[in-house]
Amino acid sequence: MRIVCLGGGPAGLYFSILMKQANPAHDVSVYERSKPDDTFGWGIVFSDATLDNLARADPQTHAAITRNFHHWNDCHIHFKGRRITSGGHGFCGISRKKLNGILQTRTGLPVIGSGGPVTLPPDVEVAVGTDGTISTVPRTGARNSTSTVDQLKLVNPPEAELVRGGDGYFRLAGGNPAPADPAVRVASGYLEGSNVNVVEQMVTMISLARHYETQTKLLSVAQEMDRSAAQLVAKS
Repeated sequence: MRIVCLGGGPAGLYFSILMKQANPAHDVSVYERSKPDDTFGWGIVFSDATLDNLARADPQTHAAITRNFHHWNDCHIHFKGRRITSGGHGFCGISRKKLNGILQTRTGLPVIGSGGPVTLPPDVEVAVGTDGTISTVPRTGARNSTSTVDQLKLVNPPEAELVRGGDGYFRLAGGNPAPADPAVRVASGYLEGSNVNVVEQMVTMISLARHYETQTKLLSVAQEMDRSAAQLVAKS
């Protein structure tokens, strides 16, 4: 199924993530005119019943939300010096920017940390240690204030147990998440790239083309010499 979602707010992002999780073969595109960090409104409120639905549909994002929200059961009404308390409501609140940070990645898939998707505060510089520890430094204010945000989940599953899905991603054959491997290390500052050297392949292609042209010309000359020799023999 091809799905186009207009709007990259929390609702659009979460809908897209859930649809992709439901069927990795879905082609889901999200279009948003604003920048990734733009947000409108103060926050989002979920009831306990809604959180239960999120936990069943997407446990990883639910874990990240519950680590970053403020929860309350009682509502207080202040009226003419009196406070009236109504209990048993069960709500939680989270800022829209923080929720967008949980849901938003370039590929639509969450970057998994020690307890679920990694969330980063706004206006920070990010560094990743060799053990996967994610640290942040504020771009403004105290530059010597370093905070540890989370730790990447580093895995090294056996290749024989990996299967490739229709979306091009590799997963364990049983569908379970791979266990963390403390022996795996991160090389910070590197990007995964192709194993093909573009310049080298371009030079090789040009060299082969010129070699082909040379061989073609040699064949043409040989054919011309053969015709000339045949004509001389016929005249003698």
